[in-house]
Amino acid sequence: MTTQQDQDQHASQLQPAIAVVDSQNVKGWGRRNLGVGRNPSPAGIRKAMRDFGFDVQHCYVGLAIWTKRSSGNLPQDVREAAANYKDFIDRQRDCTALVGYFDRKRPEEGDDAGEKQVDVRLAIQVVLTDAANGQTVLLFTEDEDLTPAIEAARQRGVNVIRVVASQHFEPGRGRLWLLESSLRLILGANQLRCGYEWRAEIAGLLGAAAVQQFHVAYNNERTGTFVARTASGIEAVGVGNAARGATLQWYVTGVHPTVKHGDRAGSTTSAFPRLAISSTALGGPSQVVRARIQSRPSVTKAFLEKTGRSGSNVLLLPPGGPANGEEVLVRFARVNGGESEWAFVAAANESAAAHLDKPRIGTVLESRPTDGNKVYVRVGTWTHRLTGAKPTTYKANSRIAVWVHGTDDSGEVKALALSDPLD
Repeated sequence: MTTQQDQDQHASQLQPAIAVVDSQNVKGWGRRNLGVGRNPSPAGIRKAMRDFGFDVQHCYVGLAIWTKRSSGNLPQDVREAAANYKDFIDRQRDCTALVGYFDRKRPEEGDDAGEKQVDVRLAIQVVLTDAANGQTVLLFTEDEDLTPAIEAARQRGVNVIRVVASQHFEPGRGRLWLLESSLRLILGANQLRCGYEWRAEIAGLLGAAAVQQFHVAYNNERTGTFVARTASGIEAVGVGNAARGATLQWYVTGVHPTVKHGDRAGSTTSAFPRLAISSTALGGPSQVVRARIQSRPSVTKAFLEKTGRSGSNVLLLPPGGPANGEEVLVRFARVNGGESEWAFVAAANESAAAHLDKPRIGTVLESRPTDGNKVYVRVGTWTHRLTGAKPTTYKANSRIAVWVHGTDDSGEVKALALSDPLD
């Protein structure tokens, strides 16, 4: 079958859907997985969801704007950015803005702003979906506040799939995980240097003995640190106070352990890495360890070979990433339930392009009880073993999204699930 025939067949099999999007949530996925925070675009959402087998017929985008009371003395460009995004959404085809407002916290709590009314408007849209229309609801949010709305819609026969990007893989709850290639499309970042390209650059900087050039972006008086950037935009943290806009010739000493200001994930295992820099060399990068991936039980998790720590060594990953046997740079994060958890920094030896695979749609075949009850999935004309899958979750003939990521020791081609059943 030709490529055009494949595309035509894929288009004829697309399921009708609507997208209900928490724009701030999706923007946060960009910060954590790609290192850049951008507002999602309806065109990008439609394009990305076609790869998962959906024809998005309407986008409902939850967003917040500043009011005179809440904006206070914020710079004008900050206030205008939110209003401009609303105007952009209003101009898009088959798209509706679900508008709330920002509520700035008290000064002693910092400058972060929370959204008001947005989650409620998203929930109403989910609940009001008519099952008779036959449209799947793709809900782009990781907020648990929307769970009652999801349950109410499902009870009425609506197929609701929660689209996520930074939650750990846990099948059986009606979710779909975005690979980096999909997230780049959604955020309009597919032509930007970010994500795994930045991680590859970070790996090179961690191995550099010479001073590097950084430009100071801003100071954080609360922590006594400043943030600077490389020419390509990679962020680094230094101790002290530096003049904004100043150019520094400093050493890279490791990966900074703190979460980026404004990252709601609150976990150093999921935050995009930022360099630690110093005016003096400290004998090489600290905290960073080279390790080899032993196995990939899921699309967001790997087990590492010996790292010098006892017990299981778990590497938490953005969806996709390195395959079995590949070397990675990691940073120790914490001990959790007897397991040592490591934060992913970068692939040690790979090009960035290797991580921009697209999701594939497959059909689950019958499990083989005589073969360890393994689950197999057919993608096109190929059959792959679905790693870590149980027949109770992935029943025969169900349609799922997968990431084909390599072979095992026996040479069998394996796939990792990117979703629960999509039907």
